[in-house]
Formats: sequence, C-alpha cells, structure tokens
Amino acid sequence: MPDPVRETFARWVHDACSHLYDSHHLQNHPLGSLLTPAYAESDGFQRSQLLRRILLDAIQSLRPQPKTPAQSYDWRLYSLLELRYLERLNPTEAMQQLSLSKSQFFRDQARALELVSDLLWRHVQTPEEAIRAIQGQHSPVVDVGAVGVGDADVQMAFPETTWRLIHLAELLEDLLPIVQPLADRHQTVVEVHSLYNLPPVRGNRVMLRQVLLSVLTYAITSTAQKVVVQGASEPGQTMLSFHFGLETEEGTADESAPAQGSRLTLAAQVMEAVGGVLSEQRQSEAQTIVLRWPATRQKTLLMIDDNQGLAELFRRYLTSGPWQIVWAKNGGEARQALDRMTPSVILLDIMMPEEDGWEILLEMQQHPVARQAPILICSVVNEPSLAESLGAAGYLAKPISQEALLAALAPWQ
Repeated sequence: MPDPVRETFARWVHDACSHLYDSHHLQNHPLGSLLTPAYAESDGFQRSQLLRRILLDAIQSLRPQPKTPAQSYDWRLYSLLELRYLERLNPTEAMQQLSLSKSQFFRDQARALELVSDLLWRHVQTPEEAIRAIQGQHSPVVDVGAVGVGDADVQMAFPETTWRLIHLAELLEDLLPIVQPLADRHQTVVEVHSLYNLPPVRGNRVMLRQVLLSVLTYAITSTAQKVVVQGASEPGQTMLSFHFGLETEEGTADESAPAQGSRLTLAAQVMEAVGGVLSEQRQSEAQTIVLRWPATRQKTLLMIDDNQGLAELFRRYLTSGPWQIVWAKNGGEARQALDRMTPSVILLDIMMPEEDGWEILLEMQQHPVARQAPILICSVVNEPSLAESLGAAGYLAKPISQEALLAALAPWQ
C-alpha cells in the first residue's frame, strides 16, 4: 500500500480522535465515508454519531485482557488513549496520570494512534476508492457554512476538559444563589426536589455548570410561575428534568426568542460535548427540558490495611474517580465486608498484626466472593515476584503516589 496514502489516513485518524466530541467537525469528515457506507446517507448528526461510535469501538478493542499485568506496555497504551481522547485530558494531565516523561509520552501516543489507524484501515470498505479519495483530498472537510453554535465553539470556550465524577445536587446547590436575583425579578420560585440519591455523572465541572446555568436562566425567563427541578436514575442513564409553565401574557418576557434559542442551543452543544443529551418536551402551556447522562459504574475497592490514615489518603486520591473505598483493618473485618458486598478490586497490605497479608491472600483465593476480584499487594515489603507466584494481580510499593494508585486501578475502571 502506498506510504503517502497510509500516512494521510493516519493523520485523518488522529484528527478525528482529537475531535471525538466535536459533532460539527465529524459530520463531514472523510474518514467516515471510508469506514461505513451508511455515513453518506445519514444526516449530519447521525454521521457524527456513526464515526464517533467507530472510533470508540476501535479504542475499546485495544483494551487488554483482564489478566494482563496492570503495569504492562499494552495497558499503558490503552490508558493513554482513554485519558487523551475519551476523558479529554490534555497532554500534561495525561503525562502526570501515567507518570511518563514528555518524550516517552509522545512516543507512546504515536504508537497508540498507529495501532488505532492500523485497526481502522482493515475496515476500510474499498481500499482502491480510499486511495483515490486520499490522493485527491489531503485534509478533513468541515462544513464552515453551518449556522449556529457548534461544538468547535464549545471547545474554544472550554479548552480544558478534564472529566471527573460530579454530584449534581452539589452543583445545583452552588448555582441557586447565582440565579436567585433573576428569579426574584421574575417572581419565579425555583423548587429543587432532593437530588442526593442521584449517582454522580462524569463530566467537566465548568462545562456542566454552564449547562445548568443556561437551562435555569432559560426556564426562569420563560415563566413567571415556578421551575421544578427533579432527578431520576434509570438503568443506563441519569436524568435531570426542569418543568415550568410558559408565560402567555405579552410583554412579560425580557428576552427575545432568538436569544432564548441561542442559550438552549449552547446548552445542548455543551451537553453533547460531555457525552450527554438535552431534549425538550413542549405542550401548549408548559415545557420540560431533560438532561441525560450515561450512568456511571461505581467501583468498590476493598482495602485491607491496619493504617486508617492511609485509607483516608487513598479516599482523597480517588475522590474524582469511580472508586469508593471500603476499609478493613484486618482479615476478620475483610471477611465481614465480603458477606455484604462484592469488591471490584482488593488492595492488601502484608505487614499487619495477627494475620499477615500472605495468609489473607491465600485465603481470599478460596473465598467464593473474593476470588472473583483481582488482588493487588500494597506493602513496604519488596516481594513482587512472590506476590505474583501466589496469584496477586499486581504489586504496589509503599509509599504510593496518587498517579501510581490510579495507574494500578485503571485496568478495572
């Protein structure tokens, strides 16, 4: 295969991954028509969704098998792709998460993108047509004539897109004092039903604040009655609904329809950029705006260690991720914990009173619940080979940095 063709194809793959959540950029991307015939027959939004799904599937297909050592090269490449393109971390943030030098990071990034490009090239529908298309067109095509607020504008407004777990109840609690003067002016009551049972959603805090502010402002300036905010959790998704009656008397609204429409359009674009969806339901005298996010999968880390201070430190280390820590100070408490829960990962110390970690490790491998979870040894005792020979899935040497802990848990996130 001609090298210039593959090089251009690889550049297109890199470009598409870098704009993974920019629908405006993806909807006319030449990569899409090469990978699926349905791309050209779909509308702009469907085209962007099709190409995004193909890219996500390609990255996910590189995820190593569960028994692959956490510190392996394969896991490092996959974690790099996940941090850079799925979680939208910038290179500096990803370097810190992976504990890589700048030169090593960019070497690994080039190799990871090469693997994605090679995988996608095998799915090109007709290589001959791809050659002709690439030879005649050397850069992605973007429809610059589109009118309205696009994802490119969103990315310019929010260049830093670090994602973390966010509690919607806390976010709304922070925002209510900001919109209260506007609500007072419109004689509108904002009623928030309890949201503290909602699971957290994954996204960028600044971007989600703007979404909620835009929707609240839209609702308040559209009614002179009451805005009711409710949350709901269903299998696969978390929802936040804003219900309000529409003001029908002339002259009461202080904002024009185009301004209102632009505000809601921006909110919808930002929601899509963080992996969610905004939808509207309008009746004659009422409107409901619904925000939907994919459900987060909470992970449980059973930490067996007699040092309670270390457990608190690890809780702070993991506060922005999907992990919750269940702490057991010895083997007895660990057995009690296993009676009521199934951990995603077990983190086990060696030097503990009464029973040491080696005894507990052997017992856990026979336990009907514990043996389903990978066990990571976390100790000042430097015996990684012994730990591996006894069935441990990995080894962490104390003291442990946040980056090392996150990297060790990444395979099971």
